[in-house]
Amino acid sequence: MGFDGVISSLIIFIAVVSITVVVVTSFKAIADESLSSIETRSNQYNYKLKTEIEITSIKYNSSKNQLYVFVHNIGKTKLKTDYIDIYIDGLFISRDLRKVNVIPSTDLENPGLFDPNEVINITVNKTLSSGEHKVKVVTQYGEYDEDIFSV
Repeated sequence: MGFDGVISSLIIFIAVVSITVVVVTSFKAIADESLSSIETRSNQYNYKLKTEIEITSIKYNSSKNQLYVFVHNIGKTKLKTDYIDIYIDGLFISRDLRKVNVIPSTDLENPGLFDPNEVINITVNKTLSSGEHKVKVVTQYGEYDEDIFSV
C-alpha cells in the first residue's frame, strides 16, 4: 500500500468518525427529549395515582339559586383550586359561574391550595328544576367523584 492508499484510508476514516459524531449527537438530543417527556408523563401518573376526592355534601338554596358542593381531599396530592372542574347533569360549569374556596377550618398547611385532608366548598350560581340532578367534580389530574342529589 502506497502513500496514496494511506491518505485515502485516512480521509475515509475521518469522514466515518465525523458522520458517527453527528449521528450520535442527534440521537442524544432525541433521547434527552424522550427522557424528559417520559419523566413528565411518569410524574402525571404518579400524581393521578395519589389523587382521590370525595363529595361529602351537596346543598341547594332555591331562593338564591346556588348549589353548594363540599369536597374532601382524601388522597395524598396537593391540588390547585383553579383547576377543579364541576359538571351538573353532564354540563360543564364555566369558571365564572362557580367559586371554589378551601374551608378555613381545614386550610392548615398551604393557604389557597387544596391539600390532603382539607375540604373545599364549590358554590355554583345556577337555577335547577325540581327532581334529581347529578354532580361531578374533576381534579387537575382527571380523578373525579360524582353524586346524585334532589331539589
